[in-house]
Amino acid sequence: MSLEVSNWRTLGRRETVTAGKSLQIVDFGSGPNLLLLHGFPTWSFDWAATAKSLTSTTRVIAPDLLGYGFSDKPHRRSSINQQADLILALLGARKVVEIALVAHDVGVIVAQELLRRSLSGETQLKFSSVTLLNAGIVFSQYRPTRAQKLLSTPIIGRLAALRITRDSVRRGLGYVFGTRLPLTDEVFNDIWVGLSHQDGHRLADRLLHYNAERNARHGEWEAALAAHTAPLALVWGLADPVSGAHVLAAARQAYPHARVTELADVGHFPQLEAPDDVAAAILENAHLGWTNR
Repeated sequence: MSLEVSNWRTLGRRETVTAGKSLQIVDFGSGPNLLLLHGFPTWSFDWAATAKSLTSTTRVIAPDLLGYGFSDKPHRRSSINQQADLILALLGARKVVEIALVAHDVGVIVAQELLRRSLSGETQLKFSSVTLLNAGIVFSQYRPTRAQKLLSTPIIGRLAALRITRDSVRRGLGYVFGTRLPLTDEVFNDIWVGLSHQDGHRLADRLLHYNAERNARHGEWEAALAAHTAPLALVWGLADPVSGAHVLAAARQAYPHARVTELADVGHFPQLEAPDDVAAAILENAHLGWTNR
């Protein structure tokens, strides 16, 4: 475990968020609240480098989602509704009433469900701004990898997940990085610390259940993202083969009001590959929301 990972873990703590469910939550800095939601298959450490530029003026709250990192890793499938419930519970325990929402990959789906609930009045939590990184926000353009397709197949996916190794995860993540900062062994080792905790990498098929949910509910989630009035920013790695330039092109049509930051040589993990650019875009969009309160 590197010093950087050790420091990130020291900033967090395990909390029982709802009955029988505990999450690892990093919560530090002072100022307006920023919620950072990570993606599949990693953990909140994705945000560590970006957070360095955020916490001088903001309070960062970065949980490991259920089933990820050092949060509980139930062997049953977790739903997007369950993830959203847990996020609302942890923010409620902190008496947070307004927050800037930042999300990546599967974290974006959770964010969309939170926005849907905000619009429907199911939560009184206010989202002052929304900043999204690479994700299938136009589902018709989403291109899962061959491994994701295999892992999402009933029965076969469970068997495939049990055969996942450190090397296969390394290859899979390396494939979706861009050329600005290709995935190094050092960075992968840090990611692996949380990804593999309690054999979490062998739960990949159950975590990927979100794709089936998105297939069923993408219409309402895309509608919520389009309808929400908070300032919206898209910070996009164009070299991402899964949800890169092709998704962004469709997203410009679907969400014409969004502010867009293009990162031409960056892949699926902009917060790891270009943390300074991502932090600047997050703060620029968040300040719009805070100014317009």
